[in-house]
Amino acid sequence: KFFDKIDYPLSFSTKAAWWTEDPRYMNLFRRHAHNWHVKVSIITADDVKARRMEKGCPTSTERLAAIKNLSEMGIHVTLRLRPYIIGLSDDYAALIPRAKEAGADSMTTEFFCMESRADEKLRARYDEMSRIVGYDIYEFYINQTQQNGYKRLDKGIKAPIIVSMRNLAHGLGLRFHVSDMFCRECNDAQIGRASCRE
Repeated sequence: KFFDKIDYPLSFSTKAAWWTEDPRYMNLFRRHAHNWHVKVSIITADDVKARRMEKGCPTSTERLAAIKNLSEMGIHVTLRLRPYIIGLSDDYAALIPRAKEAGADSMTTEFFCMESRADEKLRARYDEMSRIVGYDIYEFYINQTQQNGYKRLDKGIKAPIIVSMRNLAHGLGLRFHVSDMFCRECNDAQIGRASCRE
């Protein structure tokens, strides 16, 4: 209410959908639709896998409906495909067009990073994630990355996927943004960037 009162722009990220059907929020957002930028996080088009991976969150379909509710009011909405998890987010060719159809005008992505110094609780979560994606996430990241501690997949793995996503997004008329450590040259927001290649 304060930021609406002073007509001040805000950008924020969410996985929630319920508030886009609540008149307390939507009536407020409608007054200054030009001020709001909402990034809606969706990491797979598969509702069942999304429910298993992100416990307590709305389904991907419900979040796509949130994008529609917001975009129909003239609010700038970004699909936030972060974190990209191999084995889960590989259905992006289905998800990105659905986000466009719902009214998203841009998308952003970044790959999942793994903490190799995980305690028992976090290792148990990695084990649960592994059952969903069909491979051992911990072992994959340990074997694929050289750095200690916080594990990031290297550019050779990421670049073909990011370039493919970029091409799909551009083909649909979406702006494309990369928050990942690698492939920043594919980011539409950069000025004078190098060409984006695999």
